[in-house]
Amino acid sequence: MYQVNLILDNLPAIRYTTKEDLVHHWTGYPIGVNLRDSYFIFNHLKFTVLVHKYEEPATVAAASATSVGDTSAFRGDRDGPGYMVVGFEVVPCSFPHDAESIKNLKPREKYPTKIQCEPTTVSMELKEKQPLVFTYEVSFVESDIRWPSRWDAYLKMEGAKYPTKIQCEPTTVSMELKEKQPLVFTYEVSFVESDIRWPSRWDAYLKMEGAKVHWFSILNSLMVIAFLAGIVLVILLRTVRRDLTRYEELDKEAQAQMNEELSGWKLVVSDVFRAPSNPTLLCVMVGDGVQILGMAVVTILFAALGFMSPASRGALVTGMLFIYLVLGIAAGYAAVRLWKTIKYGDHSGWMSISWKVACFFPVVATNRRGERRCGAGGPIFWLV
Repeated sequence: MYQVNLILDNLPAIRYTTKEDLVHHWTGYPIGVNLRDSYFIFNHLKFTVLVHKYEEPATVAAASATSVGDTSAFRGDRDGPGYMVVGFEVVPCSFPHDAESIKNLKPREKYPTKIQCEPTTVSMELKEKQPLVFTYEVSFVESDIRWPSRWDAYLKMEGAKYPTKIQCEPTTVSMELKEKQPLVFTYEVSFVESDIRWPSRWDAYLKMEGAKVHWFSILNSLMVIAFLAGIVLVILLRTVRRDLTRYEELDKEAQAQMNEELSGWKLVVSDVFRAPSNPTLLCVMVGDGVQILGMAVVTILFAALGFMSPASRGALVTGMLFIYLVLGIAAGYAAVRLWKTIKYGDHSGWMSISWKVACFFPVVATNRRGERRCGAGGPIFWLV
């Protein structure tokens, strides 16, 4: 049977049923019931909204700030006391409405007769071409339940227990599949207190055996990729060389005809290779960019090959730091190489560039971390 779920202020509608002196909690309600080969529908809903009165608007504003739903009517938008929704209960009933007597009712007009809502009695039977009328009533009841405790009723829900004890033996199988035989799926949950801490909960999975890395398939794929990349590179180099040769010939022909006055963008053609205003900062940031990008690429590659796992405590961070330190060589080389290019082959000052590349990013990161702790940025951070 289909279930209907309703939500009020982020609280699902809860339904209470009594069976053998036991009170059961259910979320939502069934759309109907099948009795004696007849279908009956629940067409009247009796809602009970539990509200808690508060006196301090500041308190309710702080409490309701954690809610995702719209509780603007209870958030202390106005001064003085108010109410907060702490419970939402529903009682479904089946009642034979007279469609003719209520067809002229206006919106929000009361039902002409008193509806006797009895959850244990069903009287609205579904029949062909019969009009269906759905009604509801709402009662607001003041409750002692406070806002932080309003979910306790849902957390204490208990499902129906199996009538007999199930002997679960992993080495024994007895449920044979047969044609037209109904299948019943059950489960049981046991909560056992353990000494395992939260950071160590993945250790059991990391120690599992049987997981193998398919090195042959990986190497085969890498060789195919390298071969195809080599073919593309050779074709690209031949194309570039042919184009360069043709451009040199055109340049020689055009050089003889450049007696006329240059205009437009040709006036700034020589500015393409102009040195930047702050070459030191450019070289340092390029070197640090090469170092960080290389660390990210190598880390992702090792993680994809299975050498690093985010669930392994400390291994990923340690590996990233180690790779970052090793790639400091590449960062220094890239920065000094760019510095030499900007200075037209003059390599004086390359040692200063190397030191700045090694210290720039760690100093900025350390200063940024200190800013988060003390709430104010340091002088180095603001200069950057």
